[in-house]
Amino acid sequence: MIPDSTPVLVGTGVVEQRDGSREPLALMEDALRRAGDPELLRRIERILIPRGRWKYRDPGRAIADAVGATGAYTVLTQIGILQSTLIGEVCAQITAGELT
Repeated sequence: MIPDSTPVLVGTGVVEQRDGSREPLALMEDALRRAGDPELLRRIERILIPRGRWKYRDPGRAIADAVGATGAYTVLTQIGILQSTLIGEVCAQITAGELT
């Protein structure tokens, strides 16, 4: 039997852009929407985003609100952090019982 605290990745979403015509925030939201169904997205507890060259103060909050995850805690990490590092951090928080 698998313990309830075992991290499980339930979806990923990828968006590509070659012409630079869309805002990074719109691309991030699209990628998240491709990762799971709307009910699942509303249950998101944390959104961690590595800092980019944009000027958004809290892109995670804007994305959380757009998908209905209004209770999500958002973090904008320092520049240069790999996405895999963020996934590892969240998995450790799930294992420690900090997230469900």
